[in-house]
Amino acid sequence: MIKFNSLLFLLILLSCSAAADKKEESPFLSAEVSVNEPVEEVERPLFDNGAIKVGAQNIEAYKESLVGKKVGIVANQTSLVENTHLVDTLIAMGIDVTR
Repeated sequence: MIKFNSLLFLLILLSCSAAADKKEESPFLSAEVSVNEPVEEVERPLFDNGAIKVGAQNIEAYKESLVGKKVGIVANQTSLVENTHLVDTLIAMGIDVTR
């Protein structure tokens, strides 16, 4: 058993060493970004009079991406849209909420 554990430890050590030697450049680091490019004006549906709107207050912004799909929700009892739970609101809107 000691020989097996020693061999397993040696294999793990060698594989970690080989992985540390293999350095690949991340594609995220090589992207060229120009700071001086003009920024395109976009609609800002997440803001209302300067206040940030949470997702439950902005269902219309993402409703189209939910239609026709099975949707799972991870929520608790405080996930309310006005006075109705988020799951009940989505079901009332015709979204297929599954367990």
